[in-house]
Amino acid sequence: PYPRAVAGEILEARYDMPAREFVLSFQRDTTVDGSTRVFVPFWPFPTGFSVTVTKGSVAMETDKDNFGILVWETHKSEGLCTMRIFDPERTARVRQNRCMRTVLIILAVLSIILAIVLAFSLTS
Repeated sequence: PYPRAVAGEILEARYDMPAREFVLSFQRDTTVDGSTRVFVPFWPFPTGFSVTVTKGSVAMETDKDNFGILVWETHKSEGLCTMRIFDPERTARVRQNRCMRTVLIILAVLSIILAIVLAFSLTS
């Protein structure tokens, strides 16, 4: 996904490919009329996706080539706005895997420390 038009200044636009999660944050410009439009290809989300926004409302449209376009309407006075597009199942799995990797790394470090302490105590 990527923003095609933003009704303000982009503060963050990032896509996490393993998690299939896109985040867009922007500061709403009070002098800009119009909506924010985000292109969403269907290939990263074969089973669909979810969208959350902190402010405003979102509708799905398709362009002339039948690609998905999220149209995000926000009021001029809304300030900081954030959108998250994600595959709920994939995001949960990736987060769980990242937590497990962290736990395994911590266990590995602890076992190395324990081995060093034991080796030091045996030589003393």
